[in-house]
Amino acid sequence: MEIYDVIIVGSGAAGVWAAEALQGKKVLLLDVGIKPKVSYSEDLPSFSEIKAERGDLGQKLLLGEQLESLNNIFNDYLSPKLKSPMMRYIVDKPSSSQCQIHTKDFSAIQSFSKGGLANAWGAGCFRFNDQELATYPIKINELEPYYQKLTKEIGIAGTSDDLVPFFGSTEELLPPLSKSSGLNSIYNLYQKNVIN
Repeated sequence: MEIYDVIIVGSGAAGVWAAEALQGKKVLLLDVGIKPKVSYSEDLPSFSEIKAERGDLGQKLLLGEQLESLNNIFNDYLSPKLKSPMMRYIVDKPSSSQCQIHTKDFSAIQSFSKGGLANAWGAGCFRFNDQELATYPIKINELEPYYQKLTKEIGIAGTSDDLVPFFGSTEELLPPLSKSSGLNSIYNLYQKNVIN
């Protein structure tokens, strides 16, 4: 029987970073590891292509076989990133799961997917600033080295733009990802409005 210094349950962001911080120790990282039921290729057609081919906007792809995308009408709120059919595996529970969360004052989300909620993260991660930390015994300059290490280790892509005051330093960023033609059109319109 193997003996470990630490056992971490869950390979989401918190579990992975706990393991990273424990380098040099004998660590066992456990994960239920639910994966997507359907494998979607990266060359998935755009919504406009789906609409052109199928007038129903591709119900299975966009709404889901069980109308999963309409979750927020009938059930507790789920982020748009988590309620789409392709992403629902992130919040699915194993059939044997007895893990229930009961809250009164907030909405809790848990994930049994491989990699946890990190599967749906993206588009922006705000850093604390000194004003937000005013009543805490820690200051932003003390957190900065950890933000930089996180940026470098997980490979955050981005650039220096008008969001820097909200997202913080651009050090260690990877080059921005290439944009699709649709996103390029939206971005160009945005740039025109910002300049004017």
